[in-house]
Amino acid sequence: MKQKFHKFFWAWEYEKEIQWINDMAAKGFGLCHVGLCTYWFEDCEPGEYIYGLELAEHSPSSLAGREYLDFLSECGTEYVSSWLRWIYLRRKTADGPFNLHNDLDSRLSHLKRVFLLLLPVILINALVAVYNITLGLCMHLPNNIVISSLNVIIAVQGTAALIRLARMIYGLKKERQLHE
Repeated sequence: MKQKFHKFFWAWEYEKEIQWINDMAAKGFGLCHVGLCTYWFEDCEPGEYIYGLELAEHSPSSLAGREYLDFLSECGTEYVSSWLRWIYLRRKTADGPFNLHNDLDSRLSHLKRVFLLLLPVILINALVAVYNITLGLCMHLPNNIVISSLNVIIAVQGTAALIRLARMIYGLKKERQLHE
């Protein structure tokens, strides 16, 4: 039987999101489809699957994206669903640990993709917030100031996430230099 859950995660909280999906799998809910803030699960054996989440380089519907998914399938990883370029994957727990990025270069590449996805979104929200606050104050439009508060929240939280991602990228680059 399928069950639908609504849950919100910021794009930079992908690790928290996948932890929640894996917690659901441990309770016997196997992810079968994803939409915007919506997750569909079907019954499975508790702990049967372990899930992974990745911001892919290419859309899963593109040729390069399909080739990548075929490669993962050959490695024993099952494609479950996608939302935009975020792909949800799973493996049988019995097949061993599931680690999409087990080398420095692939982890670095993934973090850079997430960083480059978030950067323009955060900058646009910051600019829209400044514009709406200015417009609201100059033209006495209190609604603009209220609306801009959402942009400010996104910009502030996103900036903190970008800083965290930048530190992780920097740390991986330093680690790579040590191994060269």
